[in-house]
Amino acid sequence: MTRAAEPHLRIDEVTYPPYRHGRLGERHLEEPIPGGEADDAYALRIRGWVTAKDSRVVGAEVVHRGLALAEAPIALVPDGQQSPIRLSVGTLGLPPRFRLTVRARLDDDTRLPVARIAGTRAPLRGSPGPGPAPVVLTMIGRSGSTALSNLLCHHPDVAGYRTWDTETRIVSYWTSVLLSLARPQSYERQIHPGASVKDNWWIGSRPPYPEPPEDAEASSAIGRSAIDALASFCNAQVGRVTGALAAAGGKPEARFFVEKAAPAMLRSTAEVMEELDPRTREVLLVRDPRDLVCSMWAYSGKRGFVGFGPKPDASIEETIRWLSHNGPGGLADYMQRRGRRLHVVRYEDLVGRQRETLVGVLEHIGASTDPGTVTEMLARLAAQRSERAGHATTDSPARSVGRWRSELTPAQQELAETLFRPHLEALGYD
Repeated sequence: MTRAAEPHLRIDEVTYPPYRHGRLGERHLEEPIPGGEADDAYALRIRGWVTAKDSRVVGAEVVHRGLALAEAPIALVPDGQQSPIRLSVGTLGLPPRFRLTVRARLDDDTRLPVARIAGTRAPLRGSPGPGPAPVVLTMIGRSGSTALSNLLCHHPDVAGYRTWDTETRIVSYWTSVLLSLARPQSYERQIHPGASVKDNWWIGSRPPYPEPPEDAEASSAIGRSAIDALASFCNAQVGRVTGALAAAGGKPEARFFVEKAAPAMLRSTAEVMEELDPRTREVLLVRDPRDLVCSMWAYSGKRGFVGFGPKPDASIEETIRWLSHNGPGGLADYMQRRGRRLHVVRYEDLVGRQRETLVGVLEHIGASTDPGTVTEMLARLAAQRSERAGHATTDSPARSVGRWRSELTPAQQELAETLFRPHLEALGYD
């Protein structure tokens, strides 16, 4: 079998956590093997078995940070016999250093750990795409991303597409295409399509799940070289589309293209894109979560529908609880994970220290910080009063900072303090 120049995947450790219950019996993973031969495909194979006591194992799953990456049903076996575990995970969906948990799912839907796998994976061998360099604004809604994207697009070297009225997701689209098709559950359908070839069967989201090809050449062809080609294609598509949209906006020579993306627990849009194109730069926008709650509530009321929060009729208290699980904690973890690759912009600085904040962003992405250019950018954004008014929920940007002190009741403020306090300091707030 022809091997890659460097192992794409290395397994450092496979451990079996002690049981704190009596529902599972023996367990063993035959694959992966710590320090063993690396698979020549972008896949992690998990093969083994587990026995159960006084219950039945009906499925298996592999989990990272509580997120299920792959799962498969298990045919029922007689009591006391081994239930086979057969799972495959696409490695492009894993962080460079990963720690996974293999879990058994019992017939009452209980999930119990079977084994833990720790390892590392090599990055894609990316290269600059054919168009402008991607600038990804990672954000939670109502954090100032629309204002910042429009401000950046007033730079002669930065392009976007109708940034006041739409939100392109070109980078998110093509990185999602890559991660979806680079999963073995998808690309192995070429060899074992399963029971039906209808209804998006090629994505591989439903059982029966395919087994890997039996011969090494086929495995390498569909699981490595074809994925390398797919990654190059997705990278090129990002460049072609952003280049075309930059030209349509009157900037055919733009060096940068800016768009928004959501953060992610596992791998963000920016993390995947910078593997494809090393020119990629990321800016993270954060805002005091207490003000976020007020802004989300007011914006939904202004538009006549609830665009943020857990449900259409959610109360402010429910929105605070929802945001505590979907906002500041994840952003604080993401900031730590990304380190110096990330440039953090706080909404409050975007409002109160515009020039210094803008210069910092331009320096991070590698654009000119000529004082005249910066002055012109700020003036052009200020002149877009009607566009800004459509997105605003206060009569001036300055009044949107610290609004929680007057808009939340004392009880709501106490709830926000309790739920947000563990993360406020990490985000730079008192």
